[in-house]
Order: sequence, then C-alpha cells, then structure tokens
Amino acid sequence: MSMRMSCRGSILAVVAFIATATFIDATGEAAEFRRRITIPGPTALAPGARSVANPQPVDRKVIEAGVEQIFAAFADGGRGIDRLLASDFANRQRLIDDIGARVPRDARLRVLAIQSVRTMEQVEATGADGRPARVSRVIAIVRSQLEYDDPVAGFRRLEGVADYIFRIEQRM
Repeated sequence: MSMRMSCRGSILAVVAFIATATFIDATGEAAEFRRRITIPGPTALAPGARSVANPQPVDRKVIEAGVEQIFAAFADGGRGIDRLLASDFANRQRLIDDIGARVPRDARLRVLAIQSVRTMEQVEATGADGRPARVSRVIAIVRSQLEYDDPVAGFRRLEGVADYIFRIEQRM
C-alpha cells in the first residue's frame, strides 16, 4: 500500500528509499551502510505505457514535500514509514523491522540538505486513478541528521546521506 498526496496536481507515491542510511545498533553506536544496494525494478514498460521522448523534470518542490513527509513519518519511531513504502518495495518488512528495532523511540530525523534531484525515467501510462498520466521515477540525494538522547552518552547527532527514489504520477 503506498501513500498518496495531492501536490500541485500531482499524485506522489513514495516507491523506495535506501542506500546510505544511518541507524543505531543495540550498543548505541552508529552503524552505517556504505555500499549501494540495488533496488530491483521492472525491466520492461507496463502494458500500454510508452517512454517519453523529451522527459520533463519534476518540480523540485514536489520532491521536497515528499522528503518532508518521509521525515515526518519517521517522527513516530518509524512506525509511519510502512504506509509510505510501495507494496513491492524490496525487503520492505526487513526495513520496517530494522527501524523499529534499531532506532530509539525519541529519535528525530532532520533534513540538512537536499543535494540533488534528478528525473531518471519518464513514461506516459494509465495512472492509479485510471486516467492518462505521466509517470516519473525521480531520485533525491538527501543529507540528514539523526538526533536522539542516549542514556549513557547523552545527546547524539549522526549525519548521513541517502538516496530516496520517488514515483510521481502527474495527470495529463
């Protein structure tokens, strides 16, 4: 089940986010994933879809709003993340379980900078509502900071960079 948000005539569905996220392990120390994890995706276009010859960049403000939604969902101990992930997100339950098990309940995730936003792929297809839509896959590289109170070490700040991949449907 993916979350949808109306934003300037666009429907925003978060497809995936992973890469170099920072989490806290059971000892309270940072554990960073430094290797890129390839997210499996479809190898062919959906039936009836056609590739757009001149892809149009998705408005950066739409992506910024999506990033803010992800970070707001994180505020409840990560429990809101599951409604933002697409149902076909690779290792979906594992990510949800890891956040619940490894991230302190009082942790706060803040956006420090959205370093870049790039439209990777764009097709014309039937949207989720059955009407014609332009569907784009957009990647945002986000620098963030995880903040929490450690009972032993006190207030902690951990920075990290992660790739967030969005699926954006814009009605035509």
